Amino acid sequence: MIYRMDPQKEQEFAHHSMRYKRYQQSSSRVGMVYIFLFGLAAVGAVFLDFLFGGERLFIHTLLFMATGGLGIAGIYKQNTLMLGLSCAASLVNCMFGLFGVVLMPAAIGLAVRSFFLNREYKYLSQQEGFPTFSVLQAEHDANGSADKFEEQKKQFQSRYADTGGKMEEL
Repeated sequence: MIYRMDPQKEQEFAHHSMRYKRYQQSSSRVGMVYIFLFGLAAVGAVFLDFLFGGERLFIHTLLFMATGGLGIAGIYKQNTLMLGLSCAASLVNCMFGLFGVVLMPAAIGLAVRSFFLNREYKYLSQQEGFPTFSVLQAEHDANGSADKFEEQKKQFQSRYADTGGKMEEL
């Protein structure tokens, strides 16, 4: 018997597929903003460190890199703890000058957005059909096509193996 998915389940798969595509796009955007914003801030802090010197700008550089690195790891590894550490690094960076205060709202906003994206990923990963949400894949899996293919192959081989097709008969 061939399994066919009901229309309601097909709509659910289409809805989850759309949500997963939106998740992928949003997480890529957030990751790129982390890279651009905190990479640029770290490069700026290094440049200012060379111009003016001082230990405080070196600490700025390390904290910007930590904020960006933890944020990127938090979004791509779906780890909420890393997002919290990213916020903490941003808050600590505020103690070392105006540069950290300006970027703190961006860091916290990105961390909150990443938290909600991670929640979306965890929800979608628990749904049937993750990550493809393909109706054809689900039907293929339900039909057990691999086992049926092997069975049909054996039947075909046994049927045509003993035909005795010898050239001498011609």
